[in-house]
Amino acid sequence: MDMAVKDLGNGVAIRKAAEKYSVPKSTLSDLLTGRVVAVKSWGNEIQLCLKDEKQLIGIATERAEIGIGFTKCTL
Repeated sequence: MDMAVKDLGNGVAIRKAAEKYSVPKSTLSDLLTGRVVAVKSWGNEIQLCLKDEKQLIGIATERAEIGIGFTKCTL
């Protein structure tokens, strides 16, 4: 997405940049006209730090190996 926006700044047409980087034309158009503001990351915020996530993955894997299910209640 960043590369597509840079190309737009260098005079590349919206349609060509959209095709080149597989980004919807409407998204690039919205960014170019200021309808939406580009953010560093899209989607939900991170809920767990990497250490906690790896710990949960380890626990889930151990439980799966011995045939025990893993639910929110077992946290």
